[in-house]
Amino acid sequence: MRNTWHVELETAKRRLGSFQEQLGELQGAVALEQERVALLTRLLELSPEGTAAAAGSQPPRAAASPPARLARPSLEDAVVAILSESPEPMHVSDIRQRLVSNGIRIPGKGNDANVISRIIRDDRIERAKGRRGFYGVRR
Repeated sequence: MRNTWHVELETAKRRLGSFQEQLGELQGAVALEQERVALLTRLLELSPEGTAAAAGSQPPRAAASPPARLARPSLEDAVVAILSESPEPMHVSDIRQRLVSNGIRIPGKGNDANVISRIIRDDRIERAKGRRGFYGVRR
């Protein structure tokens, strides 16, 4: 019976990890769409066509030129900013959650391994000695 509970526990842990990964991906997608809605709303508020459309006239068929894309910080820059705010090294899962909540896109599947593969190449970030999965800003 004891082995059955161990198997059940491992199965539950794997499922939980999978759900957490899916949740992280969905939170990232939601954050990106919220940002897109906010930016498009702001763009419409700033443009004369948007003001006219809000007043009830027909919206323009095509814009003269696409809006300039707002620069986003790189994943590495965002991680450095997150780690700089923390007095102690942070676990990669906590870093990933903060990235997702800040609307930073994580390449690949958006999991912890994708974050690690990017941050270990950055000279500003180091792995905490003796603490697996923990990273901090190199001081």
